[in-house]
Amino acid sequence: MRIAHLGCCVLGALGANVSFAAWELVPEVRLLANADDNPRLGTDLQSASLDEEDSAASMQFDGRLSLASYTERSELFFQPRYRTDRYRDAEDEELESDDLFLVSRASRRWRSATAGLQGYFSRESILSSELLEAEPLDPDVEDPVPVETGVLERPDEHRTRVLLAPYVETRLSQRTNFLVDARYQDVEYSGPPISGRSDFDESLFSVGIARSANERNRVVARVIVSQFDAEQTSNQTDTTGVEGTFTRTLSDTWTFALSAGVQRSEFRFLLDPTLGTFEEGVDTTATLSLGFRKRTEIATLNLDARQLVAPNASGYLEQRDEFRVFLNRRLTPRLNGGFAIRYIDTSTLGDVSRFERDYYRAGFDFEWAMTPQWSLGGGFDWTRQEWDDRGEHGTSNAVWLGMTYRGLSRQDRRN
Repeated sequence: MRIAHLGCCVLGALGANVSFAAWELVPEVRLLANADDNPRLGTDLQSASLDEEDSAASMQFDGRLSLASYTERSELFFQPRYRTDRYRDAEDEELESDDLFLVSRASRRWRSATAGLQGYFSRESILSSELLEAEPLDPDVEDPVPVETGVLERPDEHRTRVLLAPYVETRLSQRTNFLVDARYQDVEYSGPPISGRSDFDESLFSVGIARSANERNRVVARVIVSQFDAEQTSNQTDTTGVEGTFTRTLSDTWTFALSAGVQRSEFRFLLDPTLGTFEEGVDTTATLSLGFRKRTEIATLNLDARQLVAPNASGYLEQRDEFRVFLNRRLTPRLNGGFAIRYIDTSTLGDVSRFERDYYRAGFDFEWAMTPQWSLGGGFDWTRQEWDDRGEHGTSNAVWLGMTYRGLSRQDRRN
C-alpha cells in the first residue's frame, strides 16, 4: 500500500494551491429494490438440477460524494463511494456485500507542461468485481482496465484493487508535445487460493510524441514496456510494444479516435502445479481500438470496439475483444432514458484454454424527475456468460426500482 500513500501525496501536491472555498461538493444517494432470477449466474446444467429456483430479492444502498475543484491551472476530483446489498432470504446471505470505491483525478498546468495523476481504489464483493457492468463509470472518462475473471465461487469473499496512472506532457514546439505516462496496479483476493483467481501486480511505462496538425486533428505515437507478475500461476511476463493514435473532431457534436499497435510478450508460467512444469513462450499480438463520441444538450452516445492485451486476475495475460454501446437521452424535460450493451471475448496467451469465455451484458433504464434533486427510476439488466472450454453457460435477468437524491452542482443552479 506504499504506492497508494505515494499517490495521495502526489494528488495533494498537484492541488496544493487550491483553497477549501473553491471546492464543490455534490452528494448522490440511491435506494434500490432488486429482483434477480439467477444472481450467482449458475450454469444451465446446475439450474436444471435444482429443486428450487435460484432467484433472489435484495435492497441496495449506493451513496457517493463528488468533490471537485477547478482553477485556471489545476483540477482536482475525488469521488468516495459506498455500496451495500442486503438480501431477503437467509440462504442468500453469502451474496451480501459492503463495497468501497475511490475515484480520483488531479492535474496541474504550467506554461509549457502539464502533469497529472489518475487513481482508482476498490474493495468489492466477488459478484460485483467479476461481473462487469454494461454502463461506463463515467461516459467522459475511460474506465480502468478490466481484470475480471468470471469465476464466481465463494461469493462472500472480496477483491481489493489499487491503480495509479501518472502522466506528464511537455511542449516541444507550437504543435508538438513530448509524452511520458505510467501505470501501476495491484490486485489482491481475500480467502485461500482458488483456481481461476490470482493476486497480481502490473507496471507499465511509455514515452511518445504528440503532434497536432490543426485544431481538429491530433496524432500520437508511443513506445510501451510493461511487466506482469501473478502469484498463483508464478507468471512472469515482459511486454514491449508500439502504438499510434489518431483523434479527430468531426463536428460540433461528434469526435472520433483510432488506435493501432503491436505488442510482443515473453512469458513464463506454471503449467501443471502437480508436476511442477512451466511453459515459456513468445506471443506477438496486434491491438486495435475504434471509438466515436456524440455530445449534445440532450444526449450522450459512446460507441467503442477494441482488441487489446491486458493483465488478468486469472493469473495470465489476456487477449480481449470488446464491443460497447452506451446511450443516455433526455426524452422530456422530466424523463431520461438510456441503454447499454457490452460484449467481451477473452482468451489467455500461451497453451491455456480453460479461461476462454464470452461475456454479454445489456440493460436499459429510465429516470423521472419529481423535483430537481429527487427522482424515481427503474431498469432491466440481462447477463450471460459462456465458457468455451467447458461447454457451460449461465444467464441472469434482473429488474430494479428505486429512488435517487442527487445534489445540484453550480452549473445546475445556474441553469
